[in-house]
Amino acid sequence: MPTTPWQKLLVVIICLLSLLPGTGARVAVYGGGASFPSSLYEQWIQSFLQEHGSDVDISYTSSSSSVGLAQLQAESLTFAGSDIPPITNDTSITYFPAVAGAIALAYQIPHLREPLNLSRQNIADIFSGKLTTWSDPSLQLLNPTLASVLPSATTPKITLVVRQPGSGTTANFVKALHLFDPSFPGPISSSVDWNNITNGGQVFVANTNVAVGMLVASIPYSLSYMDLNEIYKANKTGANSIGVASIVNRNGTIVTATWQSMQAAMSRDVNSSFTTDTIDTPYPQAYPITVYTNYVLRNNAIGRDILTARWTLRFLYWTLTRGSDIAIQNNFAPLTAEMVKHGTTILESLTQNDQVMFGQTYCDYPSGSSAGCKHGYCFLDLPFQDSAAQCICDPGFINYQNGDCSEKANGYRLAKNDAFGIICISLMAVGLLIVCIVWSSTFLARHRPQIKAIAPSCCWVLLMGCLLGNIGILPYAGMPTDASCKIRLFFPPVAFGAAFGMMMMKLWRIYLIFGYERKTRISIARNSVLIASTLGIVVAELVLTGLWVAFASPSVVVSIENVTTGAVYQECGVVPEKQGLHTAFLILLYCFNALLLFVCLFFAYATRKAYNRFGESKNIGFSIYIVTILVIFAVPAAYILPMQTDTERGTQRLLTCLIMFIISTGISLILFLPRLREVWKVQANSDSQSSPTSGGAAVHRFLSVRRKSNPEQISSFHVHAVHPTVCEVGLRQDRFGAQWQSATLCALCELDLLLFLENVKSSKVLVSFKLSEILVEVLSAESSAASGSFSTSSNSATRLSLKMKADQTASHIVEFPSREKMRPFLSLVTRQDQPPRSRFSRATASMVESSAT
Repeated sequence: MPTTPWQKLLVVIICLLSLLPGTGARVAVYGGGASFPSSLYEQWIQSFLQEHGSDVDISYTSSSSSVGLAQLQAESLTFAGSDIPPITNDTSITYFPAVAGAIALAYQIPHLREPLNLSRQNIADIFSGKLTTWSDPSLQLLNPTLASVLPSATTPKITLVVRQPGSGTTANFVKALHLFDPSFPGPISSSVDWNNITNGGQVFVANTNVAVGMLVASIPYSLSYMDLNEIYKANKTGANSIGVASIVNRNGTIVTATWQSMQAAMSRDVNSSFTTDTIDTPYPQAYPITVYTNYVLRNNAIGRDILTARWTLRFLYWTLTRGSDIAIQNNFAPLTAEMVKHGTTILESLTQNDQVMFGQTYCDYPSGSSAGCKHGYCFLDLPFQDSAAQCICDPGFINYQNGDCSEKANGYRLAKNDAFGIICISLMAVGLLIVCIVWSSTFLARHRPQIKAIAPSCCWVLLMGCLLGNIGILPYAGMPTDASCKIRLFFPPVAFGAAFGMMMMKLWRIYLIFGYERKTRISIARNSVLIASTLGIVVAELVLTGLWVAFASPSVVVSIENVTTGAVYQECGVVPEKQGLHTAFLILLYCFNALLLFVCLFFAYATRKAYNRFGESKNIGFSIYIVTILVIFAVPAAYILPMQTDTERGTQRLLTCLIMFIISTGISLILFLPRLREVWKVQANSDSQSSPTSGGAAVHRFLSVRRKSNPEQISSFHVHAVHPTVCEVGLRQDRFGAQWQSATLCALCELDLLLFLENVKSSKVLVSFKLSEILVEVLSAESSAASGSFSTSSNSATRLSLKMKADQTASHIVEFPSREKMRPFLSLVTRQDQPPRSRFSRATASMVESSAT
């Protein structure tokens, strides 16, 4: 059937998704072989998968020891279980004991309530065909109540149930029979012809321990050998109860099969090759048919890949070191400490394709040991880990020079070889240097008109926000600690509130001046009001952040980076129970600062018409627009970036630091650098023109004239740190045919602003200038006569020409009612701490001198 383009697209998407981390198949470990320990192995697998089932699948197929070994050699299995030790000279495989179990004598004798007791010789005689009936005197001697439950008419014969050839249980049982009676017929083998050995006695053959139990339960007066745990399992499910015989051991003690009696059989010295036998040992409480069952692995080719090999070794290691309780619950005996050490040593020495599997990381050793994590733990509490696996330190300890959590977390540190942290620290250093240079330069030039015009006291608050913004990079650059995870939350909102709160208030004041509002409302826009309002915003940021830290309790959170390697990473976060609170406060702070930015945008747009008249408005607006664009695009990117690897997390951290650096440093440069350049340029001109002239001397003498503060010269409104000088004047453009018109001159030297209003009560601005960008020249009598007069009583020395510095061309002519009215304005413009020649021509200086006289 033909496929549509949509179907092809779906196939491509599925293929791409299959490549994503975490979507691959789990590791599969296959075990099989001996049925003797299969019930225990199944319990071990179930318990192990409860902890690690998301990473691995493990299965065990019960068959027989010989089948398991053959499948292991054919690479169908990852590990095999065998009750028969493999051939010792086969270097392709290795084996070691997994657990000890009991081969129990299971019987079915109706109505026998007392446990059946058998001597070692009884057992050998029954399975060799010498003892065939339950009424035999040797049995009656050990079991006084046995005769009372046997039929009186006919003596019942003993029916034997045995395993089919190849069973490891059979091999160990036959070995025990030879030890019980050296004359026992036949070889010690898993393949025994029981019909010949028993001289034609009645024998039933079963293929597994479970099948043996079913036959024994259903055949009266039967006897067999089988796994002790399978007897107990059969008794739970079967209708007829199977008995477990007690055995007189080599020491003459009647012993029942328990984990203590099994462990007693292996509790003595182990030889150098660890081939000690647990069958028929002479110890007082030893169960005589105690046997080891073994794990068998391929040398240097444990699994099909390195990951399969790791999980195979981890599971086997776990069973040896942590499987004791489950073994006891399943009627097996845990290995002694010596045998556990023997098994773990073999596991630790194995390789996969010549790659060492153990000892590549501190996580391969127990926590607290000399070779393991000193004050910490590992995400995966199992050995055979990748070299990338890391110790997770307890509070108060870090990994800096070492990786074992042995170093105390004293003070601030960068992570070792952390290029991203070094870049962040470098950005912070550059940002702090720039802000400090801007701050110090602004402070030194605070009396200059270019700086006075932007209210220096307000600038200190704004620059403090820039400084805090750069300092806020520090917690992001270093190694995360519980303290830094809390501190880092405070810097960005507080810095943002200080900087943008002050910019908002400055724009608000400019809006009051240029926003077509009555000037009397400027009285509420004092510098102290601006500073207090900004500090109120900062306090609100502090309160919100403090509540965030108090309720969400951010701290160092450990996450798994790679399940395959066991690598972890530590970052600031919150526990899952407080994730909701954390998210709520995060959204609240973002909304609060988004509102602040929105208000700034509103005032920046509302005051756009003041750009030509007041440069600070333009610079603040430009800063706000740039930051808005940055916030819209860069901040979401910092959250949606993947954080799967160290590089991705470092990139996210670097992006966060870059945002803080650009905003904090960029604002200080955009707002202050143009004015500082003007200050430095004027200073350079002053140095180059330091030789006084006669006209300059006259201007210097005029600088001593103080401005009068009478009602005619000072407006009725008054703003703290903003002192307007007001005078009614005549104004016309300096071009042919221009008409005179009356206007109100309003000079705001602190704002570097000269306004000509329609009248004193009107907010309509006829024309405006920056004081720092104009040249003022007193016109001579001839020039005044040639240009006509606004007032018939005008004095020839009452007119000024306003020229733009940029092109030295006259822009407007201003006529004052009298010299007395003009003198305060001249005094005002000469008090801007400018050298005379930068504002007045030589002719102007002489006119000023004559007017002063």
